[in-house]
Amino acid sequence: MNETLAKPYDLGASPITKEQLHACCGERGWEEAPTNKDGDRATFLGLDYGPINSDKSYTTLSIVRKISGRYEVLYGKRFVGKEAEYTVIHDEVTRLVKLWNCVNVCSDYGMGEASNSVLRKMLGVEKIISFQHMANQKEMVK
Repeated sequence: MNETLAKPYDLGASPITKEQLHACCGERGWEEAPTNKDGDRATFLGLDYGPINSDKSYTTLSIVRKISGRYEVLYGKRFVGKEAEYTVIHDEVTRLVKLWNCVNVCSDYGMGEASNSVLRKMLGVEKIISFQHMANQKEMVK
């Protein structure tokens, strides 16, 4: 359920498809690393933690940038099996932040706060931004 990007868990019952995700990539396509097409635009890594050892919900990450008022997905990953262990996730996040020169890691607060604490030690306090969905909030935060 947490694979529906930008939706809280309870609203994410209909996961996006691989084709929908690739459509968000725009003309650049899907690449494993930045290219000279990426220029110097700011990139951000979004991280949504799922439970370890689950076959229904996974930890996912996306690298995005904003171009002309819309967000473009540059890279995405779902952690499955042994990759879903937090030590592997932390190493991969650190590698991708450096590779894509991400300004911030934007991550969920609840389940992910312990892991966020580890990432703060690895990447610096200012790099990690935590978010929490509040079901009783009347409007989405912009």
